[in-house]
Amino acid sequence: MALISCTDCGKQISNHAPACPECGRPMKSSMVLGSSKTIELTAKRFKFISMISILVLILGLVIMGVIRSVSGEFPTGPTIGGCLVFLRLGGYIVNRVRIWWHHK
Repeated sequence: MALISCTDCGKQISNHAPACPECGRPMKSSMVLGSSKTIELTAKRFKFISMISILVLILGLVIMGVIRSVSGEFPTGPTIGGCLVFLRLGGYIVNRVRIWWHHK
């Protein structure tokens, strides 16, 4: 544990203190900022993948609905909409597991 000087009041405080007890100025080390930035970027990447998965899943459901309304019945064979729904649902589930795995 090292002592550092507060940049506002000059009081000696611990380098592990979240704020100066004298004046209340928050203390931030470059190490803490760097690690939180890494976590934030990782989370954004996974959120983006989840968002794309959901949008493609919705697109697949819309395509299936259009095919059903045009033909008058629900298609029994594989369709492009069904394939999109199946693949993106699987992709979404895999991405949620990755988010859980990388959560710190």
